Amino acid sequence: MVHRYDGTLIRYSSLKPVYMLNILDCPHFIGDDDALRVFSLYDRKRDKIFEIEYLTIAYFELMKEYVETANQRHWKIFLKTGEAPEDAPDYIKKAAWVIEKANLTKEEREMIDQLQKAKDIYDSVLYTAQIEGEKIGAAKGKIEGELVKALTIARNALHMGMTVADISQLTGLTENEIRNLTH
Repeated sequence: MVHRYDGTLIRYSSLKPVYMLNILDCPHFIGDDDALRVFSLYDRKRDKIFEIEYLTIAYFELMKEYVETANQRHWKIFLKTGEAPEDAPDYIKKAAWVIEKANLTKEEREMIDQLQKAKDIYDSVLYTAQIEGEKIGAAKGKIEGELVKALTIARNALHMGMTVADISQLTGLTENEIRNLTH
């Protein structure tokens, strides 16, 4: 919550600016080629502009050629054709995709949804298989590591002169496995 300097609560501190965009497919402002015009609030009586932009009104004339930025050009192309240029930002491409999907027939939307569901299931199965594979691999690695450790201990114990029976009891290896180390 936001409070004034005197401690009283400011009840409308969560208000956000409002933008109103008017898209025109006809010339509205005669006399220039600027496609975009942006207006703020103005107090005629006091000849002052409202400095805080709580309300901004914009007119985007699609028939006019001049745009100031690449994003304005991307929006102009999208608004006229419904397609996003290759170099358009992702949010414009997403807007084009949403419009395209909204204009599909019910059967086409259902088909896309089924394909997406199949892809999601495939990705889930693949992820699960990967996790299981990692678990199995870790378990095999642990077993192999324990075997290598037991064989190393058995070799060292044989060089120290311990009996095969004692080494078997110490390492968990069979007596045959230990005897094979000497060959």
